[in-house]
Amino acid sequence: MEFDYNSWLAIFESTPGSTEQVVVTDPEFILKANRMIIRFEGTNDVQRVDCIGNVDMMREDLRARCGHAIFTREDGRVLLQESPVVMKGEQKIAGEQICIWLNDKRVQVMNGVRVEAHTDEAKKDLGSERR
Repeated sequence: MEFDYNSWLAIFESTPGSTEQVVVTDPEFILKANRMIIRFEGTNDVQRVDCIGNVDMMREDLRARCGHAIFTREDGRVLLQESPVVMKGEQKIAGEQICIWLNDKRVQVMNGVRVEAHTDEAKKDLGSERR
């Protein structure tokens, strides 16, 4: 871990070649990544977290994966970039960027939206086609 007292910045990195990741646990979510840069306010409160490499976010029944994510405490937002995918059950949504608004419990997909949804009826239909 590195900490820059002048800019209130901490850098956490997983050990190269290790399968372990850096983990941030918040009452609202869990974030994991290979590297995290955490910016603090002068009060030691987290202002922003940049997650880099194999990002995995879990919140209640929602899971997200991407290459880079930015969490900003002020607006309660997680911006997912670099091949982001959000999953809820068997439903998946992807796009160029995905924004998860933690306070509103909503997801916004920007550009190149791709959705994969499986309903119970679709599962029954798929099952009967395989027989």
